[in-house]
Amino acid sequence: MAGDPVKALLKALYSLAVSRGSGIAGIALAGGQDRVKIDVRAFYKHHDEETGYTLFSEALQSLTDSDYKKLEDIGIRLHRERGTLYIEVPVDLLRDPRRIEEMIGNDQA
Repeated sequence: MAGDPVKALLKALYSLAVSRGSGIAGIALAGGQDRVKIDVRAFYKHHDEETGYTLFSEALQSLTDSDYKKLEDIGIRLHRERGTLYIEVPVDLLRDPRRIEEMIGNDQA
């Protein structure tokens, strides 16, 4: 049985933020950015199968319009550019992974 695709995305984002978030945020902030686009492929190795999805791509394919709205409400957008899917996130989420962890734990997602 599949899980919650929003929670699966947030868990992958949390893992990425813990491992590489401060570096990505530092570069973005140095360039004056408050948001960054991350190629969806960067999330594949951060995906946790315990979310109910074998692959991160399955979670993405399961997103509904309601799920996109939930993500948008917390500042996360998905968009395709030149055939590549990106997840755009606020830099402050990458700088403070605890906020993502709270979203996961509080079922805000």
